[in-house]
Amino acid sequence: INNPRISGAIKLKLGPEYHKQIRPWLQRVVNSASTDLRGLNYAEKFIRAARVNMSLVAMGFRASTAIAQLGGLNQSAGRIGARYVVLGMKTLLRDRGDALKFVFDRSPEMERRNGEVNRDVADAMKLFRNKAGVIDKARVWAFWHIGMMDRYAVAVPTWLGAHAKAIEDGMTDKEASFYADKMVRTSQGSGAEKDLSNWQSPTSELMRSLTLFYTIFNVQLNAQWESARAVKKGNYMKAVALTGWFFWRKARRVAP
Repeated sequence: INNPRISGAIKLKLGPEYHKQIRPWLQRVVNSASTDLRGLNYAEKFIRAARVNMSLVAMGFRASTAIAQLGGLNQSAGRIGARYVVLGMKTLLRDRGDALKFVFDRSPEMERRNGEVNRDVADAMKLFRNKAGVIDKARVWAFWHIGMMDRYAVAVPTWLGAHAKAIEDGMTDKEASFYADKMVRTSQGSGAEKDLSNWQSPTSELMRSLTLFYTIFNVQLNAQWESARAVKKGNYMKAVALTGWFFWRKARRVAP
C-alpha cells in the first residue's frame, strides 16, 4: 500500500476512502491474532464474558437458530443466481465425500467455517475451545449445530455453485476458488477478523457488545449499498439481483 502505483490504482478504481481503510484493517487483523485475553482488565473480562454468554443464550442449543441458516440460500441466489445454488446443492448431494474434499482442498476458509460463521460464534470459540472444563466444552458444542447447518446446507452449496459459475465464465481453478470464497463471504458473512467491518471489530469490549448478532445485518447493508451503486451506474439487473432476495424475505415476514 506504500507503493505509489498500487495506492494510485486503488484510489483511482475504488476511491481514496477505501484506500484509507487498508492500513487500519491490516492493524486490526494483526492485533487480533496476537491478542492475549489474560491482558484484559477486570471490566473488559466481565463485559466479554457477558457478551459471549448472551450469545449462548440467544443461539446455543436452539434448533431455530440452525434452521434460520437456511435463509442464507436466498442471499446466495442474489449473488450467483438461483441456478448455480441449485447446481451446488445437487453436486453436494450426489457426490458428498468427493465434493467436500474438492471444496476443502481449495479453500482453508471453508474448512474453518464451522467456527467462523459469525463474529459472536468466533469469539466464543476463541474463549472456550482450548479449555478443559466440561462446562466450557459444552459451551463450544452449543454452537456446533449452527456451524454444521451453515457450512453443509448453505456455504458449501454456494461455494460449489460459485466455482462452477466462475469456471463457465472462463476463470482458472485457482481464480474460481477465490471467487467462490468471496461469494460465500459476501452472501453469508464471516466471523474471521479480516472479514469484519470496523463497526464490528473495535478494540473496546463495550463497543463490541453493541454489535451483537450484527454479522448478517452487515451482509444486508453491503448488498443494499452495492445495489444503490449499481443503480447509479445503470446496472439495474445487478441491483435487482442483490436486493430481490432481501425484499422477498421481508415481504414473507409481514404477509398474513
